[in-house]
Amino acid sequence: MAYSSSVWFDFTGSLALIVVLTGAYGYVKRRLFTHQQSQMLLGLAFGGVACLQMNMPIEPVEGLILDLRNVPMVLCGAFLGMRAALLCFAMAVMTRYGIGGLGMWAGLMGLTISLLVGAAWAWLTRSDSSRRFTHLVVLAIASSGHLGAGFVLPDATQAWFFANAAIPLGVMNFASILIAAYMLDQEQGKITRENRLAAAVVCDPDHGALTRPAFEREIQLRVNAGTMQAPAALMVVKLRHTSALFSIVPSILRNKILGLIRIRLKQAFVNADLVCALDSTALIVPLDTNQFLNRADVEHDVMQLMRSEPFQVSNDISKLIAVDTKVFSWSRGVSLEATLRSIKFSFLPKRKNSDNWAAQKPKIPEVLKLNVALVASPTLSDQSTTADLFGKAEVLMGSRHVS
Repeated sequence: MAYSSSVWFDFTGSLALIVVLTGAYGYVKRRLFTHQQSQMLLGLAFGGVACLQMNMPIEPVEGLILDLRNVPMVLCGAFLGMRAALLCFAMAVMTRYGIGGLGMWAGLMGLTISLLVGAAWAWLTRSDSSRRFTHLVVLAIASSGHLGAGFVLPDATQAWFFANAAIPLGVMNFASILIAAYMLDQEQGKITRENRLAAAVVCDPDHGALTRPAFEREIQLRVNAGTMQAPAALMVVKLRHTSALFSIVPSILRNKILGLIRIRLKQAFVNADLVCALDSTALIVPLDTNQFLNRADVEHDVMQLMRSEPFQVSNDISKLIAVDTKVFSWSRGVSLEATLRSIKFSFLPKRKNSDNWAAQKPKIPEVLKLNVALVASPTLSDQSTTADLFGKAEVLMGSRHVS
């Protein structure tokens, strides 16, 4: 067997399949999957390769299957986490059990040893900021421990296995695991560096609001330092009448509007400087328990602050900018991303049928009546500020104007 060209050709094909699989690792980790989802996907992928290896075996003796099924198993335990490793292990065990044969129990024991070797290596090297090449060599050598499962084979088959198959199989396992582990380790290093660079970007370059990782990190630091309570809610401050507003403001200045809102929000309440962008038209601000209980007052203060005076968008454009505010609870244990997805979903426009829309659309006489009521209102004195005028117009007409 050691000198059979077909055997080495088959092993080279199996190794190529594993190398392709490790190349897909970076793609999956960079996609917008959660950590749990990426583990499940990679566990399925590595488990699928292990099953494929067992269904394309080298079988020198009937029932004795030789392949690289243990390579994905070791790599899962070493690099992908226990969730992926257990999923891969379950798929491989069921496949090997279904195949049967006199080497079945040895195969199952080999899979178990491979899982334990990978998991033990990951645990022992967990405190190292970066793994050295010698660590990978140790993993490749230790992975050959699954060959010890050959001792449970029948005597005649056991003798043949250790005399003919163990050495070439160990060499191929060592080479394939060393190559694949090196690729996975390099990819993990690249992803870690990319994540650190992304985390180093604290603020959006246009409007200055914190990025989401920086927002979450700053909240945690302030809570741990005792300078703020743990947030109980998130308040959304969303631009109103964006279509009309953006038709007036040049596109190059649109992101500046959120920046102006952010600066003025700092005056609203304690920790209002912690601001993150929800999208291009809305900001989010954390509220502690007391602020959440008094959210009506907080929202009122923010609304009053926004319409207190016009915003100087540019040298030529000075506008009162109307906003909507809405508070959403943020339960402990729920991630920021999940809460923001829920918030975004709540802002999706609700479809209206033509009858409802016709019933809700104000008629021209009603609009005229409201305009007359606004002009004739005795509560609007000559000393009324522009902000008061717009505020009362909002109450009477049910909308804010941008002027």
